[in-house]
Amino acid sequence: MRFPVTRYRARAIALAVAALLSAPATSRAQFSPGPLASVHGAWDKATACLECHEPNKATTAARCLACHKALGTRVSAARGYHGRDRKRATECASCHADHGGREAELVAWPGGRESFEHSLTGYQMEGRHAALGCRSCHIAALVRAGDVRAGRNLRLDVTYLGLSTRCAECHGDVHRDQFQAQVARGDCATCHTAYGWNSVTIDHEKTKFPLRGKHAQLECEKCHHAEAEGGVLVAAGTPNSFVRYHPLSHEACIDCHKDPHQNRYGTDCARCHSESGWRAIASGAFDHERTRYPLRGRHRSVTCEQCHKDASFKNPMAFARCADCHSDVHGGQFAAAASKGACDACHSLDAFAPARYGAAEHLRTRFPLTGAHAATPCAACHIPTAKDAPRGSLQFRLKAQVCADCHADRHGSQFASAASKGACDVCHTVDAFAPARYGAEEHQRTRFPLAGAHLAVACVACHVPTAKGAPKGSVQFRLKAQVCVDCHADEHGGQFASSREGLGCGRCHGDRSWHAVPFDHRKTRFALDGAHERAACAACHRTETIGGRRSVRYRPVETKCRGCHATASVPDRRTK
Repeated sequence: MRFPVTRYRARAIALAVAALLSAPATSRAQFSPGPLASVHGAWDKATACLECHEPNKATTAARCLACHKALGTRVSAARGYHGRDRKRATECASCHADHGGREAELVAWPGGRESFEHSLTGYQMEGRHAALGCRSCHIAALVRAGDVRAGRNLRLDVTYLGLSTRCAECHGDVHRDQFQAQVARGDCATCHTAYGWNSVTIDHEKTKFPLRGKHAQLECEKCHHAEAEGGVLVAAGTPNSFVRYHPLSHEACIDCHKDPHQNRYGTDCARCHSESGWRAIASGAFDHERTRYPLRGRHRSVTCEQCHKDASFKNPMAFARCADCHSDVHGGQFAAAASKGACDACHSLDAFAPARYGAAEHLRTRFPLTGAHAATPCAACHIPTAKDAPRGSLQFRLKAQVCADCHADRHGSQFASAASKGACDVCHTVDAFAPARYGAEEHQRTRFPLAGAHLAVACVACHVPTAKGAPKGSVQFRLKAQVCVDCHADEHGGQFASSREGLGCGRCHGDRSWHAVPFDHRKTRFALDGAHERAACAACHRTETIGGRRSVRYRPVETKCRGCHATASVPDRRTK
């Protein structure tokens, strides 16, 4: 049976032991607070009490440390969990109470073993260490202290003494003695942290080879390779391999870099190259003017590797024609031309663009540029041959012969059935889309010849956009209009809708003016004569609301006298 160890129980046990020791020898031989733990089993006899207890006293730190010598050494040096606190060094029984039975634990962990505050030992658990369990480190294999390993009364598999705080004592030296001085001093933290082995912080400026230029961008593995015993290069992660950090040869470039020139220019690489980049050739290091192909124009800015792809400057190269180096971005469109597709017919060495081809050269093509076309950018007609096509991949051989080959029909095929078949040049010129060359004279040949006031009406008054927000030019030209009400609202509110001529606007109005009304009242049901001829129209035809709008009342109108004239009051003569 296990007994929970508490401070009160430990004190009770100590008092019981003291009472036992003060009793006669015969009593001491007969009474005990309880069996000792298994590790103290050899002393579980009446004659051995005084080895731990002084007469008339409980156990003392001196008696405990007389047996636990390795711990006593650390207490004397004020090291470790017990040595850093006076109370823990002198009151052993407060945490280690015995006589609780063979199976009882001799360690009372404050808050539990896994909640133990490790910083109390003098070693702070940080980073990856903080996630480790106690027995990840406190194992027999990692006990390094000689006095602990030699202690006869300590079990290495359960003791918490004897571990080192030096990294290499727990973590093997993966660098194979390359950093002997640092490892001996325990200076692994110069490069590594407790938060991860791969979290390396190293200042290469403090080494024999400070990194400059392109070297500063290199990953460590580019120079520091994995190798096995005997210096044999192996793949990273190969069992028993390690990374070579030093010594490394770095006196000359060829110690690390293969000489692509095969020693034809010597080993002084810095004469042409620098650490800023292999391709950054030092100015004036090589004079291309002495070759069969002096560099001109944009060729001067071309890097060596763009032409000398295999880094062999002795291999022969073709350079008589542009096509020897440059692909035909025009896809053979000019192969049948007089120039046979020679690039210098349009381009120069100074730049691929702009091309030396303008309106004058275009006049010699099947589509000479005139009018507004002369100001049109090339890219408006010569578009890329495909989506995301590279620069220069444009369509130059075009089908264009008539307007519709390039321009969309803004009129929506309204003139497709006309005699012109919708040809744009009937109304427009190449000088500009607007204004159109279409006026009153041309309108006279339509179904609605313009006359009178209609001649002064703006085109857009009748020919409105086909839809709201429609682009410029999308205008309705084919109109239904044949009679007045097709365009004009009925100002009379339908008063004449029942006439034989429909609304019959022409009976009263002409196309010269709406208000010039040549109206003959004699043709109505109420011919004007006598005093009626002098009456103003508005005297009978008054303005009122008709059909929801203010209009003059023309019909029906009262034709009887009493409808317009009030009856006079006649005096009665018979009363006189």
